[in-house]
Amino acid sequence: PVFFEPNRVWRCYLGGLLLDTFRGGGAGVDGHFPEEWLASATRAENGAWRQGPDEGLSRIRGSGTRFADLLARHPAEALGEGTGGEIGVLCKFLDSAIRLPIQCHPDRAFARAHCHSEYGKTESWLILATREVNGEKPYLLFGFKPQATAERFRRAVLDQDVAGMCACLHRVEPSPGEVYFIPGRLPHAIGPGLLLLEVQEPTDLVVQPERRIGDVTLGDELMWGALDPATGLACFD
Repeated sequence: PVFFEPNRVWRCYLGGLLLDTFRGGGAGVDGHFPEEWLASATRAENGAWRQGPDEGLSRIRGSGTRFADLLARHPAEALGEGTGGEIGVLCKFLDSAIRLPIQCHPDRAFARAHCHSEYGKTESWLILATREVNGEKPYLLFGFKPQATAERFRRAVLDQDVAGMCACLHRVEPSPGEVYFIPGRLPHAIGPGLLLLEVQEPTDLVVQPERRIGDVTLGDELMWGALDPATGLACFD
């Protein structure tokens, strides 16, 4: 068996209190490391906020060896014949204290066409626990409402009308034990007060057109990645 060092990853939103408790860290605190990436061979894309060149990559406990390097050296022994050392998945714990930015991720066709990646970022969430934050019940936003046209959403983004962006999406109050499937290009946002296990394609590709989240102002690199705004908005289905 292979065991890993802790692998908390910086994100633009606040969270982590429930994750600290879940992982045996006592009462826990909310901060900018609200995610734990598990057996990860995927780098985090944090732009100017990057914590180091290997952020997101798991390391083998006690050796400092990167898991990605182990897979590259021993692909068949680790994953089986024919895999080429590609694990093909990223799992993470995620704990939100504020709403994450409205976002979507490319599917594989969009990623190949615009992101130089064979993987998109289809994902799924298993809700592990919930909490109220400042009296607000946890919620999820996902999927455009029927009346939300592409032009209405584009105008809200250009005007940075956050309430207007949120009003375009369905709102759901989740419960522990529920599972949600989020295909690439589906708009969504995880609300405050949710601890979940996320299983996704192994990329950190995201389009998140809100300029400010909590105490962080996002630059274009974190909003659009390598895309221009028009192409980024076209990623939303």
